[in-house]
Amino acid sequence: MDKPKKRYTTFTRREGHFDFAHPGREEVAYRFVWAEDETPKLKRSFCIKLSSDWGSYPDTSSALALARTLEDYHASKLYSSDSAEIRAVVAYLEARESQDILLEAEYDIEEARYKLEHWKQELSDRERYLEAVQAEPQPA
Repeated sequence: MDKPKKRYTTFTRREGHFDFAHPGREEVAYRFVWAEDETPKLKRSFCIKLSSDWGSYPDTSSALALARTLEDYHASKLYSSDSAEIRAVVAYLEARESQDILLEAEYDIEEARYKLEHWKQELSDRERYLEAVQAEPQPA
């Protein structure tokens, strides 16, 4: 059984120094990973300065919840060049929200089956190993 693939929109989060003009500034980069069936012509990466100006970072696995949080962050700024792009991402994710929810649920089931199959095989291998060890003659 092959490891299942995520067919819904997800995101990655990475902390680092991404601004060459300000090498000491720590930022967090969020990158949206679009569903396999679609690759929209939307910006997929957004950086936020790690500081007190953004109170709490989203504790979510939902790409839509993250996009909405990023939209709120950009809306709170006097000017943000990413405002229009993040609004487009939110609109895209809202349009496919029900599809992503369904695909995520299907993925969770496929992943559970994959893990179950893996652990069944692991258990079988360990049982065979135990039988082989027990079958060996014991030193006197």
